[in-house]
Order: sequence, then structure tokens, then C-alpha cells
Amino acid sequence: MQNIKSAVELYLKIDTNYAIMISGEWGTGKTYFYKKTLQPLISTTPILKNSRNYKEVYVSLFGIKSVEDLQTQIFLNLYPLLNKKQVKLGVSVARVLAKGILTVKGFDWLNDLFDIKIDKKEWLEFENLVICFDDLERIDDSLSFSELIGFINSIVEDNNAKVILIANQDKIDKNKYKELKEKVIGNELEFFQDFRSAYENICKERFIQKVDYNRFLDKVSDTITKFFEDYSRNLRILKYALTYYEFIFDAINEITNNSEFPDNLKQSILHDTLKFTLSISSEYKQGEISFNNRRDINRNRDFKAEFLLSITKKTDIESPYNDLFFQKYYDKQKYLYFESIYNFLTGGGELNKEHFKSDLEKLYHFKEWKVLPEYQLLNDLNYNNCVLLSKKEYHALTKKLYKHCVEGKYGFIDSYTAFHYITRFKNPLNYNVNNLKERIISSIEKTSSLIEYHHELSSYIPLPSEEGEYYKQMIEIRDAFCEINEDVRRKLGRKRLKVINELFYSDFEAFLEKLIDKDGVFITEPLFMYFDHKRVYKHVINSNRKVWNLIRLLKIRYRSPQAILMHELTFFKKLAPLVYKRESLYKQKDITGFLWNELKSETEKTILALTKIEENIRT
Repeated sequence: MQNIKSAVELYLKIDTNYAIMISGEWGTGKTYFYKKTLQPLISTTPILKNSRNYKEVYVSLFGIKSVEDLQTQIFLNLYPLLNKKQVKLGVSVARVLAKGILTVKGFDWLNDLFDIKIDKKEWLEFENLVICFDDLERIDDSLSFSELIGFINSIVEDNNAKVILIANQDKIDKNKYKELKEKVIGNELEFFQDFRSAYENICKERFIQKVDYNRFLDKVSDTITKFFEDYSRNLRILKYALTYYEFIFDAINEITNNSEFPDNLKQSILHDTLKFTLSISSEYKQGEISFNNRRDINRNRDFKAEFLLSITKKTDIESPYNDLFFQKYYDKQKYLYFESIYNFLTGGGELNKEHFKSDLEKLYHFKEWKVLPEYQLLNDLNYNNCVLLSKKEYHALTKKLYKHCVEGKYGFIDSYTAFHYITRFKNPLNYNVNNLKERIISSIEKTSSLIEYHHELSSYIPLPSEEGEYYKQMIEIRDAFCEINEDVRRKLGRKRLKVINELFYSDFEAFLEKLIDKDGVFITEPLFMYFDHKRVYKHVINSNRKVWNLIRLLKIRYRSPQAILMHELTFFKKLAPLVYKRESLYKQKDITGFLWNELKSETEKTILALTKIEENIRT
């Protein structure tokens, strides 16, 4: 990357009338490199023939529909600079961006940004700016590429601005790219990430505090870098896989935390789960598989819980994708399918450790030394073993099972199993079945804070046979467990989101970074369904900066919102009337009026976008 840094440094130090472009494949780290390496370089480089340093402006072209829209985005990204008393808008910038500003209500306050008392050297002109246009290949179809080229050309040629374009050249039409290169680009820099260095930087930045995990990542660095060099050099997928595998790594350590556990077996588990995580992450992030569409890659493995009833459709025809998947990642190698990891990686919720442990126990056949007495009891009373017991032994074990069950020693599935074991064979100990049912449900309710959410509970506790023993009571237990499970999910969600919620109020920049991180867990999380609309309103009401922050958030997050975000619709519908109450401010010919008009507009756009999603799902 040093060659790109050197080229940009030279570009900033010489007189130019052209832009430069950094080109590379999606996900290879172009934007990350720009923000971490080039932004600091720009902000510390003196302007040509000037003692001051350049001002950097970053604009994503993703979804931009017109030149006016682009002008508005540039202006809004300049606002933090213009908000400083000693900096005022230069004539050249105001002239070029005028149409974009005029499309927004409240533009009359523009005059406030000029002050003849301010030294002209402090006026913000294009020659003071370095503007980065990212996602060039992702502009909206309604924006003419020739218009965009003409606008950029006017900035660099007529106004002496420095412009850096970031794009995936392969995703731009060849004729359009030819025109771009002829009229705008003076130098194209090919971005080719040294994957080993990128991997080491990610580990250092994200996991340096996680000593054990960081040590493990260092140990398997050759395996991981070779995987991505062979199959995909996409850093977003790498970050995604490493972030999620940390939870899996911790779960493995927790499960194998026993002096009797063989180290060679643990190493095998780490090796197999890591490779599975890398391959599934790669296919999932490229859109080949999903939570509901597994495309038969689980066909050779059966991970049924004792009560899981599944019907497998048999066919003599192999899935083409199935073949390609195995040939690509597991050619002539053993393939193990981890259902719990698959669910976790593809949007099925948090890693279910109970399910994961079950996967490991069945795949690697370890159980004996890890089984607690209450679980050994379930094992002794399963159908294979109970027939070997005498009547006296069977009754004694059933009494113990009853005691463990009502004391809340089991989770959802095992409690359901225990009820069946206690009452089968016509209730030989003559327990009050309805009382047992109530006590089991009550024990689960009391221990729900310790129980992990099970995302497929209704499948793992199937409907009992209507002809079976105590059908009515088993149905009632099943329904109660499913409701408690949903309550656990809601509580876990609120707990996990509490920290990110408070970050909105205490450190907005950190909040926004987490929210738009393409590799993070919050980009598809409907966070605002848990926010208090009145508190948000009170937080921003007396601060232009906070209003501006909320506008930025809406523009970034809801330009093309994920379907899951429709759950935030109620929040914005409640927030909207409070925003409308500021109608008196909309008429003010100053920055406050402009910002509240913008917030009103963006709130309406957000509600419209989320409503469309909701309507599409209904139809």
C-alpha cells in the first residue's frame, strides 16, 4: 500500500487539474485503507502555496440519484467545518453547490456562512479541499454517468479541487469507464491488499485485548490466509468470520474446560469448526446460502435431538451447488456439518451453546466425563437403557428425575423429556400429572434468567401424538415453554442492546460506527424498536449538532434499509409528531431552521421506506 500512499502524497503536493482513482475488488479494504491511512495524510499535508493543511471530505456515491443530490451531500459533509466560527463558505464552493442547497428548505441561512470580517484566507474554497467519492460504481441508475463526470471535471479542472475516486473498475461499464478516464482520471492506482498484513492488522485492532483468541489466531494465521488467498480476498468476509468465530472459540474452551479432556481432540474440534466457519461465512456473505436455504450441504449429517421429528426428502439427484461446495472446500477431506454454527453464522440468533455442545458430543463422541448427575439420570432412563432396569431401579431413578425436574435442573427440551419419562408406562408412580405439569412450568419460569434462548424450540419439541399418554398436558407444557422462550429472547435482546442504546446519547460517533459497520452485528439489528422516542427527541431538541447527527444517521441507515428494520417503524411514527411540533423553527432563516426541515424530511423518508417494506412482506 506504500505505493498508493506515495502517489497520493505526490498528488497533493503538485498543481493538478485531474482526479486520481483507487480501484480494487469489493471488500478488499479500499475504504478502510482510505480512512485509516489516507485521511490522516490529507489532514496533515499543507495546501499548495498555502501554510494551512487540506480539509478532507468523504462522500459515498451509493444510491446518489442526481447531481443536485450529490451537491447536497457534499455540502452536508462540509457542515462540521462550516460550523466553526473562523471558517466561512468560499464563493467557488457556494457557486458549485448552489443547486443542491436550493433543493432543501431553509437555504436562506446560507448568508450567515459569509462574513466579510473573516480573513479571506479562512474562506473555504475548493482549492482547500480533498474530496473523496467512494462507491463510484454504485450510483443510482437515474443519475447520468456523463453528468457525474461533468460535475467532477468542473471541480478538478475549473476549481482546482483535489478529488480521489474509489471504485471497483470491473463493475463499471467499459464505455463509461473509458469516458471517465479520458476526461477526469489522471492516475489510476490499483489496490491490491497484502492479505497477510491485512490479517495481522485486523487481529491487532480487533482482538488484541482477547489474549487467548489472539494467540490462537496467530497460530492458525497460515491456515486462514491461505483459505482467503485461495477462495476470496474479501476483507469484509474475513472480519465477519473472525468476529463470529470468537464466540465459537470461547464456547469450545468452555465446553472442553476439563483436565480429562484430551488436547488432541480439542485441537481437532478447533480445526474443524474454524474451517466450517470460514467456508460457511464465505458462501453466506456472497449470497449463495441463507438460514432457510441450506442447499443440501447438511444432507450427510443428522443432528436430531431426541424429540426432533424431521422428514428428509430422498433423491438420487445430487444438488449441483452441493457438489461444488464440497469440491471447493472439502475435496477428498472429511466434512462435518455443525448445525448450531450454521444457524449462528446465517442470522439464526446468538450461538446456542446447548445446541453446539450437543453437536460436538455427537460428532466427536465425548460425553462420559462431562455428564452431570441429572443428565446421567436422563441417559439411564432413555428408551435404550430403561428396559435393562429392574422395577425397583426404574422407580428409584424416576423419583430422582422427578426431584431434579421440579427443582429446575433442566432446560426446555430436557424438562419436556423428563415429563414424558416420569409419566410414561401409565404413570407407574401415580404422580398427580396436572400438578407435575404446573411445577415443571413454574420451575422453568423461575430459572428463565439462566436459560439460553432456543431459536428452533418449536421444532425441537414437536407436537405429541393425540393418541399418546397425557397429550393435553404435553401440549400445555410445549405452549408454555415456547412462550417463556420468546420472553427470554426479548430480555436477552434488551440486555444486549442496552449498551448500544446508551452509546447513542454518550458517544454518537462510536454509536454510528457500530451501526454502519458492514461486518458488525448491529447493521441488521432493529435497534430503534427498543429506543424511547421521547428521550431521543429531548436529547436533540436544543442542539444543532445533535439534530445533524440524527439526520446523518437517517441518511446512512435508511437509504436502502434492510427488511428487518421494518420493526423500527413504530418508533419513527411516534417520533414524527414531536419533530413536527418544531414547525415554528422551520420558518427561521438560519441553520436551525434548515436542520429541523432536514430532520422532518428524513424522518418522513424513513417512515415511507419502512412502510413499503412492511407492505411488501404482507403481500
